[in-house]
Amino acid sequence: MKLVLTAIISVITFVVVAQDHGFPYGQVSAEQLAATGYARDSSASAVVLREFGDAYVSSSADRGLIFEHHYLIKILKTEGLNKANISIPLRRNDTKQQQLLSIKASSYNLKNGSVEETAINTKNIFTEKTNKYWDEKKISIPNVRVGSIIEVLYTTDDPFFFYNFHTWEFQSDIPKVYSEYWATIPGNFIYNITWRGFQKFSKNESELIRECYSPAGQKADCGRYKMAMENIPAFKEEGFMTAKSNFISAVYFELSEVRYFDGRVDKITKDWKDADSEIRTEPKIGGQLKRGKDIIGKIESELNAISDPLEKAKRIYNHVNTTILWNEYMGMVSDEGIKKAMEKKTGNIADINLALIAGMRAADLNVEIALISTRLNGVPTELHPVITDFNYVVAKVNIGDKSYLVDASDPYLPFGMLPFRCLNGKARVFPEKGPSYWYDIVPAEKFKEVSIMNLTLQPEGTIKGNLEYAYYGYDAYDKRTDLASFNTKEDYLADLKKKMKLVTINSFELIGEDIYDPKVVHKFDVEIEALSQLGDGFTLNPFFLDKLESNPFKLTERLYPVNFGTTQEYTIILNLTYPENFMIVEKPERNTLTIPGGGGKFLFEVTDSGTKATMTYSLVLSRPVYTSAEYKYLKELFNRALQVQNYDWLFKKKQ
Repeated sequence: MKLVLTAIISVITFVVVAQDHGFPYGQVSAEQLAATGYARDSSASAVVLREFGDAYVSSSADRGLIFEHHYLIKILKTEGLNKANISIPLRRNDTKQQQLLSIKASSYNLKNGSVEETAINTKNIFTEKTNKYWDEKKISIPNVRVGSIIEVLYTTDDPFFFYNFHTWEFQSDIPKVYSEYWATIPGNFIYNITWRGFQKFSKNESELIRECYSPAGQKADCGRYKMAMENIPAFKEEGFMTAKSNFISAVYFELSEVRYFDGRVDKITKDWKDADSEIRTEPKIGGQLKRGKDIIGKIESELNAISDPLEKAKRIYNHVNTTILWNEYMGMVSDEGIKKAMEKKTGNIADINLALIAGMRAADLNVEIALISTRLNGVPTELHPVITDFNYVVAKVNIGDKSYLVDASDPYLPFGMLPFRCLNGKARVFPEKGPSYWYDIVPAEKFKEVSIMNLTLQPEGTIKGNLEYAYYGYDAYDKRTDLASFNTKEDYLADLKKKMKLVTINSFELIGEDIYDPKVVHKFDVEIEALSQLGDGFTLNPFFLDKLESNPFKLTERLYPVNFGTTQEYTIILNLTYPENFMIVEKPERNTLTIPGGGGKFLFEVTDSGTKATMTYSLVLSRPVYTSAEYKYLKELFNRALQVQNYDWLFKKKQ
């Protein structure tokens, strides 16, 4: 695809003309460098002018999936300078590693009317270890400033392509003029090809390439898929969304079948019956559940004395929760085995929760394996088994007519309450016997906060009284983890004092540190001396803590759902007594908004009897997920809440 770029009034506009494979390196013009903006998105900090990707399976025995990536980016604003910092993730395990085979990159600038190229020094490529599974190759392109164009061309070799061919994201955080991807796949490998997102293809073609794959003298034909999009808007992430992979315009490849040269066929995409068997027999998943006695051995006599199955389940949960420390790695596959995890007292998510399931089964409790894809991992495929879609495992505990999804990886998480990261659609549940099934992940708790403030305005303008903040569900969890991040309660209180500006805390009481407590409560005895003075009057803002800084919803419209994970409730009651010689002359007006269909509401009102004012503030989000059509209501709801919180009340002495 050949791009003809024309600068008109120093703004980039583009005409797209058909071209063959990729585009040549180093052909940047003075006209491109002279342009100062992008006509389709004036807010863009940078724009991809051209992009081409090519992925194909090598016939060489020591090579895997070869991926070539070539792109040109125009830097439009200071915020876009970070595009000069290249980071290429490379996967690895104990036996194999993805490799960077080659790279070249340059910056281009105008100098005395001519194009000046500055190339990178490949000796300055650094390798940074991200974790035990990933490295990153990093390099910075020199001599980049606003107005520059950067060009990058690199090639990688991926030995892990067997299950997933290279994904191609047409969208990124900056707009693209043109993006094209070629995938050449040998007939030996049958992939399900899917695409997501809201953008449409300008090219979507396929062709047969004869004898393009010839490992060890064998020959196979290939299918070549050519896909392109043009004038692609930036993907703008906003608050309260799940993985961007659920929404970004991209093409995905899932291996369905492998056909060997000797005639054998290995079906990768199987039905759930096959997947059920694999999960139950996999040594690092179902195979671990035979070690239940190793998990509960130390507490077995204690468990035998407990008749209530729920209490027994909680005791095993507490035992695993306090014995194995999470090492911050997720996964549905045990790393070193649950017995070793118990001995080492550390493990990944699968080590912990498979130990939990094994221990519960050994105690004759009805418990099942539940696989989850976390919020940042994307939504799992439901049409057929794609086990690689899952990255997390928890226990589904069935007691009587009630079921609990249980995760023992967090010491501040009560029994039956999942981490927020797991509130994502459905789990696939694998019972000890019988077929697996989908199970809706319904949060056991909500975000809930209730604040009651009893305050008295003194004649000299100070305010005295008490504040009580009660936190429930995920808000209580947040407070407990926040408290745990401080060395002492005194340090925690000192941090609260910084947040509660203009408030002097005379005494403080904290209730509910234990995960078995239903709520966390903060009680304060306070004095507020720093009321703004306006002649013979005073101003007051009653939102002392957890005040909204800005509206989390800023887009004019949103294409994808708003996902809060669970429902939310925030209530503030203020009882303010003030002297008879004062009156409230300015305060926010009554304000209400209801989201259609019972989706939520906002209510604010103040009643004033002359010496006592009562404020009621309530914000309720009664659904965990809202459609893009409901976005405008959410945005307006938070706008109103923000307006009320930023409004200062004015008190004046009566004349």
